[in-house]
Amino acid sequence: MKLLYTFRDAIMRLSPRERLLITAALVICFIISAVYGVMLPGQSAARSAADRHALAAADLAEARELASTIDADPRLTEEALAQLTASASAQGLTVLDSRIVEGSAVLRLASSRSIDVLAWAAKASDAVTLTSLSITAAREGGVAADASFGGSS
Repeated sequence: MKLLYTFRDAIMRLSPRERLLITAALVICFIISAVYGVMLPGQSAARSAADRHALAAADLAEARELASTIDADPRLTEEALAQLTASASAQGLTVLDSRIVEGSAVLRLASSRSIDVLAWAAKASDAVTLTSLSITAAREGGVAADASFGGSS
């Protein structure tokens, strides 16, 4: 309270003209603070939000467009399974079993080296999506591999 009285006394000692000038300076400072401290940052934030909203809407439209081009149920056919089996045999792998399970091509392979299986899987995945590959050592030497392509499994 003592500070308030001191401030009031200091103002009262000023002439009316000085009080008017100080009041005008305080009003100007208030206006500048309001403009640069509240209004401009608020407008900038609103513009930024509008830009982010427009970008998100464009991204959503693009994602919906891309989603509409994707087949919702990618099922592999027996023809695709035959092509995978033929490519495995051509790569020098022994196809132990091949079948379609829930729209996916599942192959059981044998080979003397795991690098041959990996090379075939990399080449085959260019045409059909490789969803899983498991390579284990076989009891009789070499490796056994299970590979799944496409579908939902």
